[in-house]
Amino acid sequence: MDRISLRSSDNEVIRKFPERWGLLGFWKGEELLYLVKSSDLRRKLKRMLDIDDSASPVRELIHEADSVGFEVHFNAVSALIAEKVMLLGEQPFYNNRLQPYRDYVYLALDARRFPFVGVQDYTMEDWVYIGPFRSRFYLMDMIDAFSRWLLLPCCETGQYPCGRRDGNVCRGWCLNLDDEGKEQPQPEYTLDKLEQLIKAVYVYPQDALMKLLHQERKRSFDELEFSKCEMIDYDLNIVGEYYDWLSFLHQAKELNFETETFGVDSGQLSWAKVDGREYRFAVLNPEFRPNELLALLKETVDESRILYEFRNK
Repeated sequence: MDRISLRSSDNEVIRKFPERWGLLGFWKGEELLYLVKSSDLRRKLKRMLDIDDSASPVRELIHEADSVGFEVHFNAVSALIAEKVMLLGEQPFYNNRLQPYRDYVYLALDARRFPFVGVQDYTMEDWVYIGPFRSRFYLMDMIDAFSRWLLLPCCETGQYPCGRRDGNVCRGWCLNLDDEGKEQPQPEYTLDKLEQLIKAVYVYPQDALMKLLHQERKRSFDELEFSKCEMIDYDLNIVGEYYDWLSFLHQAKELNFETETFGVDSGQLSWAKVDGREYRFAVLNPEFRPNELLALLKETVDESRILYEFRNK
């Protein structure tokens, strides 16, 4: 691994890193403090060096390290294999402290319980879980988009009914939960109906909403409503990303295949050959509950995504 002194200026160090897939390592003498793979080594290093929070473990790492190194790889799978092989013989201290997947979140669904659709950190309760997703903010934007276009729940407060129903952007599904019966929901908006819609929209990849968005964008463009076109473009991107990720989650646990140089079991690397030597890797395969059928472990989802993209390229 090529190593560069961190005593140089940040810009000088950053310029020496390529904008390619590879491994990034921080060292103190001959001790490896942290190892991570990245699709863009230069951007990854810059983001780390730009963190100015003195309490951040990233700043502690940079302060403690005296050099930073990189190793270029031609694709994501090559970098993944190299990372796993290197970590078989190393236990970098900061790899236990800097785990981006800790902030990953799950989509939680339950048509019988308020708020019906939400974001949760773990899968410990009895909601139907989908994920994990890398960004809480993305998931909230996605729920909002589905709500605006399909009038599905997007409950932003802990009380109901809320202003979204008064603004005619919600069907008032929560009225079915009102034991006092002060206001009755419309008969066609039952919890049974909501359960069907949530399953159809959130659980199974489908293109009906994408078609609707494309049609609405064309209409807005023809009517010169360009600001609305921009909003629809944003929603198209969000919804498209969701269904792409959902397709991946449907297949990840059953991702099993072999090539001449590596094998995959349950969406994880099980073995690899590097320079004529074969390495074996532990595969995490817990027993998932029925409500976790589309939920992966946070610590394995990025690995599974890389292998899924390789298989489906």
